Amino acid sequence: LMPSKLGDEITLVFHKNDAAYRFQAKVLEEDYLERLPVLKIEQPKKLERMQRRTYFRLDLDRPLLLRKQVGETKVDENEPYVRATIADLSAGGVKFRVLTSASEELDDGNRIQLVFKLNENESVMKLNAQILKITPNENNPIYCIAVCRFLDITTKIQESIIVHNIRYQRRYQFEKKKPR
Repeated sequence: LMPSKLGDEITLVFHKNDAAYRFQAKVLEEDYLERLPVLKIEQPKKLERMQRRTYFRLDLDRPLLLRKQVGETKVDENEPYVRATIADLSAGGVKFRVLTSASEELDDGNRIQLVFKLNENESVMKLNAQILKITPNENNPIYCIAVCRFLDITTKIQESIIVHNIRYQRRYQFEKKKPR
């Protein structure tokens, strides 16, 4: 327990069901229960679920092509690609927007092949993924949002995504700090 006094604004973090939560509250009273310090705090106004991910996730707006796999790893080469847009990307997976009309054959659990470039200078990536969740976009019903995890991704490809995301984030922060 960190030293605090009456009126201090403190941040508390707790874990429940594999998630971490954080909230701020004001110290109202200090006491001891036997030899343990106990703080009485005000009722929290807002509880925030903290992101606990293995990989850093970067918001993007990049084109993506996808097609459904038949079986574990095969794709039907005659099957046309569906156009989508990457919403965010990490070394573990991707979230993308796809037209609802184009996503009618996609379901939770489907295996798909994704084709995209990290940026214009990079080579094309072809990765297999599994749809964890596909839901209608609340803000724009003509789109669905799909959350996927990569399957059988190599460490080398994961590292290139991590490096890309870090460089992109640094460049964005640098641009933001530049005087105009």
